Amino acid sequence: MDLRAVILKEEAEFQKLFAHYEEREWGILFFNEQAPASNDSNHAVLYPEKIADFETVLIEIKDFYTSKKLSPRLYQPFINGYFSERKEILNRHGFEIKIFGLTGFFVLTAENSIIIKPQLDIRRIKQWDERLATDVYIPSDEEYAIEPEKNNIKNENYYLFAGFLGDEIVAVISFHKSKYGCTRFDYILTSIKHRGKGYAKEMMNFAVEFCKNNGFENCYTWFASPYSEKIAYEAGFRQLFEVETGTAFCE
Repeated sequence: MDLRAVILKEEAEFQKLFAHYEEREWGILFFNEQAPASNDSNHAVLYPEKIADFETVLIEIKDFYTSKKLSPRLYQPFINGYFSERKEILNRHGFEIKIFGLTGFFVLTAENSIIIKPQLDIRRIKQWDERLATDVYIPSDEEYAIEPEKNNIKNENYYLFAGFLGDEIVAVISFHKSKYGCTRFDYILTSIKHRGKGYAKEMMNFAVEFCKNNGFENCYTWFASPYSEKIAYEAGFRQLFEVETGTAFCE
């Protein structure tokens, strides 16, 4: 597979790190009843080339999540217009469509130009530390990430680093090595009360240099905010391609 195909394959399956899943001929059902607010933990992935009857698959998906008292959700396959072209069927079965537009995928190909004055004690977290929740996720209104993170750190190919000021965790960054020959940068977050102090940039710089020094190949990411895009660009990430992304869900 070329790098684009490798990245999209990993994007469709990386949730296997932290969610339960059942594989079907037409795709994958990810679920975790302990983390109902985590969309990444609870959604269906479709393999369009293996779907003969979209409506039949949709009914199966809805029945599966409803039986587990979870909100049915699908992630759009990486095909522009896939959900829009099936909007009538989705709406008829109670699904609302949300299209996020074109999402760019960026690969670490340029030199790291970040210049920092080290402020943090950065350590890899291999066992759950409750300060991750109390210092970072809960104050930042990202409690939904706690349960998946507890599962992530059990995997030897998952790397979670925390930046400490004294005994307090002020920022985190994570990435994982894929079996498909790439490295996905998963998450970067600074505690809300510590933002604007350069901690995210320091964490990004650390992660990029760690990956380079340890031979992690084909590092890639996409951006949830303009600020994360800015610091990742400084770190050397450049756009490889973009594709439409979206979700369909029942509340």
